[in-house]
Amino acid sequence: MSSERVAQALRDHQGHAGYAASELRELADASVKEPDFDDKDYVETLLTSPIMFKHVCQEHFEKFDENENGMLEWEEIVALTGSLYSSFGLKQPSDEILRAFFNNSDENQDGSLSEPEFRKFFESFLRHAFFETDQLRKIVDSSKSKRGPKVGGC
Repeated sequence: MSSERVAQALRDHQGHAGYAASELRELADASVKEPDFDDKDYVETLLTSPIMFKHVCQEHFEKFDENENGMLEWEEIVALTGSLYSSFGLKQPSDEILRAFFNNSDENQDGSLSEPEFRKFFESFLRHAFFETDQLRKIVDSSKSKRGPKVGGC
């Protein structure tokens, strides 16, 4: 899989991290260890609590901004994601996938992530790491079945 294909998947979903992560997971065909239920619960809480999410982002940003320039460069992002994957017991994604997330989040294309750009990256990263394609499909299928069949072209 080329990095262009990964980046295209992110663009195709217009910033919707869940759908892009779903497509990337299919493209990568990576076998990721199932996270512990408590880890998933923590990440879900984090993603649904803006105040908590902002706080955790700021902590990680400051911790991994080794040169203290207020930006996270590629090497710092690699260290940050490696640390998170290790602490959650997950398999590290390929450099292509990580680079695609990085490039998609680097809105001004300066080769580093500001704190607001990092929040976008971090959300995509967490969704990709913790939420399986199958779960998204079950939710979509369940939603379709609850609506019932369309009648009369409605």
